[in-house]
Amino acid sequence: MKIETNAAALAEAAVDCAGRVGKRVDQPTLTGLHLKMAGGRLAVTGFDGGTAVQRAVEASGEDGELLVSGPKFAELAKSLPSKPVQLTVEDGRLVVRCASVLAKLPLMPMADYPSVPTVDTTIGRVEIGAFRRLVLRVAAASDLTGANGLAALMGIQLAFTGDTITATASDRYRFGLDTLADASWQPKLDEDEERAERVMFVNAGVLSEFAKSLAKSPAPWVDIEATKFVVRFSAGGRRVVSSLISGDFPGAFIRAQLPARSEHPVRVSTTELVEALKRCERGLEAKDVQKVQLSFIGDDLVVSSASGLTSNEVSSGLGIEYHGSPFAIYAKPGFVADALVAADSAHALIHLPEKPTQPFLVTVEGDEHWSHLIMPLRVSAA
Repeated sequence: MKIETNAAALAEAAVDCAGRVGKRVDQPTLTGLHLKMAGGRLAVTGFDGGTAVQRAVEASGEDGELLVSGPKFAELAKSLPSKPVQLTVEDGRLVVRCASVLAKLPLMPMADYPSVPTVDTTIGRVEIGAFRRLVLRVAAASDLTGANGLAALMGIQLAFTGDTITATASDRYRFGLDTLADASWQPKLDEDEERAERVMFVNAGVLSEFAKSLAKSPAPWVDIEATKFVVRFSAGGRRVVSSLISGDFPGAFIRAQLPARSEHPVRVSTTELVEALKRCERGLEAKDVQKVQLSFIGDDLVVSSASGLTSNEVSSGLGIEYHGSPFAIYAKPGFVADALVAADSAHALIHLPEKPTQPFLVTVEGDEHWSHLIMPLRVSAA
């Protein structure tokens, strides 16, 4: 096996795919990167058993495949000069030659390497910018870190019809909803699915990582394919294949429970309020309950970090237009900031509930599709 390709392109693919492999002591082959040369392209795959990241690199040479340590190969590829690189297999090792660099890595056995699931049913395609925005706006409400320990809270539900894609997510304390309903969605569903819905539940971390990776992609579309158990997203030379989360997510039920939007929401500057929340959050100590108070008084929104457990207190005032009675809500600063960033707009609307113990909505003016619900924190009476 002998392959020649561009070192920079190879390094980008290797680092990207190696980020998917883990430290699997029980299954060492899953720490490897799979390299397969066929049809003038070198396919690089990192697979952790549930999700595979695949990159295609233009290359020339002999067809073949091999498995090599993911972390070691990625580290080596990053260090190569921006020159043509040659990969060959010699005496059971991968030999890498690039300018004056000569490196040798042991091959890993291919016999135990699992096959990435095949996907052959096309759902449709989405304009790449619209896809990124849809995913990232909703992912902000999911449990991306797995802190709650429940798979159902770590996913994004995607519901496809002939006219729309609806994305929903919740970590129990927040709920994100957005719908794509324009020409940026081009479905390829059967008649029954167009009339009803084709629903899938995808890991939010995997989906948001893929969406972020598309920021500089020249590809115009994201292609979506799926089976009953697996979904594949493709854009340009990058693919992500992931097992779907089993079980039901009550997206439709939660959507039905969303409170009505206020007739007179409070319009805020997202940048100013995010900065105020960060200042207040920095004033909290580790032992403190992570909460801020949002006080709406006349033409001022006062954000305060007073927790009652420390003498530290930081407050910031923002100019707003508010004509109601003084109103205060306690919330986690990170939750509110996440919603404002997800709004992807210079301004956001905060819909105040009737009582400070009720959830409140964050929306964007002129956007009827996106909303982010936040549960407030209860404060015990003194």
